[in-house]
Amino acid sequence: HTLRGHTDAVWSTNFSLDGKMLVTSSRDKTVKVWRVEDGQELITFRGHKDWVACVGWSPDSKTIASMEWNGKMKIWDLTGKELHSFDTHQEPVLAISFNPDGKSIATASRDGTAKLWSFDGRELQTFRGHSNWVMYVNISLDGKTIATSSRDKTAKVWNLDGKELLTLSGHDDTVTSVVFSRDSQTLATGSIDKTVRIWNRKGEQQQILRGHTDGVWGVNFDRNGQTLASSSEDGTVRLWNLEGSDLGYKAVTWRDTEGEEAIWDVNFSPDGQTLGTTGRYMTAKLWNRQGQEQVALQGHQDTVRSLQFSPDGSLIATASRDKTVKLWNLAGKELVTFAGHEAGVRSISFSSDGQTIASASWDTTAKL
Repeated sequence: HTLRGHTDAVWSTNFSLDGKMLVTSSRDKTVKVWRVEDGQELITFRGHKDWVACVGWSPDSKTIASMEWNGKMKIWDLTGKELHSFDTHQEPVLAISFNPDGKSIATASRDGTAKLWSFDGRELQTFRGHSNWVMYVNISLDGKTIATSSRDKTAKVWNLDGKELLTLSGHDDTVTSVVFSRDSQTLATGSIDKTVRIWNRKGEQQQILRGHTDGVWGVNFDRNGQTLASSSEDGTVRLWNLEGSDLGYKAVTWRDTEGEEAIWDVNFSPDGQTLGTTGRYMTAKLWNRQGQEQVALQGHQDTVRSLQFSPDGSLIATASRDKTVKLWNLAGKELVTFAGHEAGVRSISFSSDGQTIASASWDTTAKL
């Protein structure tokens, strides 16, 4: 399906948990809900006065939260009724996250704070302590603590009452990302200072992972929490164990005519045995856990912006600036090309049953 209705760029897409609905947000200041089965537009949420930068479902899929670039948040029910509207921050919001308990929402902002909100628009807590932009917010899977990272070169851990529990100090530049392991007992941070650092829940620095030659943009644990992947502006992805050893994994990107390179996207396969990477190059690649290149997915005619594994791990979807989405098997065989976008494809997502793919493009449409 091609979902037409937005009149400006589509910035965010998100499937409901049952896979039957898709919500989209746009620079046209609206949010729309679509039926996946036939692409029918079900609801348009009007009321935002600025670009709608991000949108998400509550864990029970009964309400939707949408966030303007200027920090205005709205909560809606599925009849299109605006339940609540409130200002979250005085500066642009850089990150939003639902609490796993399904009862609150966390935001991070350039105003130097993170905030926790109820679904009825009540500000439950403001987390003050950073002296510069809060770049990222991550809630532990047990729902008891919040981690934030900042341009002030620190990360912090808080309880839900707003009490600062830990300050993770040691980085020499902006801390771009912070994540909890799945058991919530370990944290990892990435920074523009080119390092990844591992911390315990006491705030003690366990390891400094050195090897990147440029800023680190992303860090992610695998499902068992024993391996960490980091992606960097230096054009590499590296794998590390929790003892700080570089596992020898190095995914080097294609270099353009000016020698520039960067890894933009890295994802573990569902079984954790394969990684897929994309970056400032035209080929997506699959790697094993030993850092050996297994498959090169060649066929796109421009930069590959996004790579996703299907939920069962048997298929791979890639999105490219060449205006196409491609589907591949694990052997690197191109199965089908989805052509129809009129501009570069920015991001892709599989539905939970793996039967449908959503794509978002600069041509102002989302397609199924």
